This record gives sequence, C-alpha cells and structure tokens, in this order.
Amino acid sequence: MDQLFYNVLALVGFAHPMHPVLITMVVGPVIASFLFAAVAFFLKKPEFFKTSRQLTVVGFIFWFPTVAVGIIDWAHFYGGSTKMMEINVKLILAGILFLALLGNILLFKKGQEQPLIPLVLTLLGTLLVSALGYYGGDIVFGGSPKTEAAPAGAGAVATTTADGFKEVKQQGYTLNWKIHDNVIDVKLGFETNGWVGFGIGKTGMMEGSHIVLGFVLDGKATVVDHFGYAKDKHGPQDKVGGKDTLTARDATFAGGITTISFTMPLSTGNPKDPVLMAGEAYKIILANGGQDAQDLETYHGREGRIIFDLTL
Repeated sequence: MDQLFYNVLALVGFAHPMHPVLITMVVGPVIASFLFAAVAFFLKKPEFFKTSRQLTVVGFIFWFPTVAVGIIDWAHFYGGSTKMMEINVKLILAGILFLALLGNILLFKKGQEQPLIPLVLTLLGTLLVSALGYYGGDIVFGGSPKTEAAPAGAGAVATTTADGFKEVKQQGYTLNWKIHDNVIDVKLGFETNGWVGFGIGKTGMMEGSHIVLGFVLDGKATVVDHFGYAKDKHGPQDKVGGKDTLTARDATFAGGITTISFTMPLSTGNPKDPVLMAGEAYKIILANGGQDAQDLETYHGREGRIIFDLTL
C-alpha cells in the first residue's frame, strides 16, 4: 500500500515523506490555541477562549491524517522498524496529544467557568507538539550522542592479520579487507543471527554509498550488492542504474556471529559507485538488523549503525 501511495506522489515529482507536510496543520493550531487561551486567561478576555477552542478543533481534525501518513512514511522509509526509539516515543506522544485535544474540546463549556482548564490543556498540547517536533528532528538530522552510536572518527587504526588482511574493530564489528589485483576482499562480522551490512562512500550517508548486505537463513547464505539512492533507501544495483559486480560472496553464522565476505573490483564500472584506491580515505558505514533479522527489510535503527573514517 505504501509503495502505491508513493508511486502516485512520484508522478508529480514528490519523493519525500508526507508527514512533515501535514504536521504543520496540527502544530500551528495547537500552539496558537494556547496563545489565545493565555490571552483570555491573563488579560481577562474570555471571548478569546472561543477562538482557542476553534483552533483546537482544527488541530484535532488534522491529527488523524497526520498520524495516518506518519505511519505510512514509517512503513515506507524505515520498514516499520520497532527498533527506532524516536518512532516509539512519537506514537506515545501522539496518543497523549489526542487525549489532550479531545479533553479540551469536551470540557470547553466547563472551561468557560473554570478558565484554568483550557489554559492547562492547551499548554499541555503545546508541550506535546514541541516534543513531537524534537523527536521528528532526531529522525531527520540524527540522534543525540546519548542515543546514537558515536562515530569512530579518524582514529580508527588498522592492524594486519596473519593472512595479510587489514583489520579494524569498532563497537562490536570486526572489519577485514585486502586490496590486490585491482579488487578488494572484504569480511565483516558482528554478534547477531540477523543481517550485517557494509557501506563505503565519501559522505558517510546511505545516499551515494556502495552497500553490501548479507545474512544466513537455514544454512543458506544471502549476500547482495546494493547502492544507496536516497537518504534512507538503498536497493539492488540493477534497479538503480548499475549492475551487480561482486565476483565472490559468502556468509556464515557460527559462534553467534554472522560474517559476510565478498570480493569486488576497485572500480565497479557503475556510474555512481565510489572508485576505491589503496591509501585513500573513505567513510565507512557498518550496520546490523539485530537478532532474527534474517531478511533485507528490517531497519537497523540508530543504535545498530556506526560511521567512521577509514584509509584503505
């Protein structure tokens, strides 16, 4: 359903989430309702309580389509991941906001006699939409250092293993690579029975990065060659204007660790893939889908991803 919804929007050139468009129709009236209630209460202008209630009704009406498209956005851009703390908090806050708006509407007559009621409820609504905006901003621009895995930064120092691979260990991930004969061999392990993913590019964002993901299900390995074509979307190379260039691939699950391994050319020939060179610095993205994420759809959430600088 969500794919059809965005396919229709794409016909007019709209490829962004719809939720931010509608949320203004809730946030604006809710905050304005508090301002009018404050004027009515503190300046003794009771006629403004009516305007405050009318604005509350507008916010209440738009609550429904705003939440609906928010859920569709969540399913489409983040795979409906329950690992996203920001989404879980926003759902709870949206439920409380619903009760605050409904309560203010139902208690309006009583509020005329006790003007403190609409003032308190509209203030609560303002605080709730502010919190919703804060967590929405976290989704778009990234979480705070307390909730988002800290990047390893330029200090990621590689060691050399006995078999000639360079190795870096970061926050539970073990990354090995070796460049030879114009190709790069890569191995990535993490303690999970779900998928693990490797991305490389120049920006540290999913968009523009060459991405390889893999998992093991019922003893069968799946390793795929993807490209990040949007901020939060990636897909098979042959679906985004390129071609699969992995010349070898495998995945294993042993000792509680899923390890993917693959070989690819330093220059894949795909027009958007970064061309790799020994001694050059790149942004590395490592991610995992968590336990039982033996698929390619489960979103990793912010806690399942790290980004750091690495010189090949």
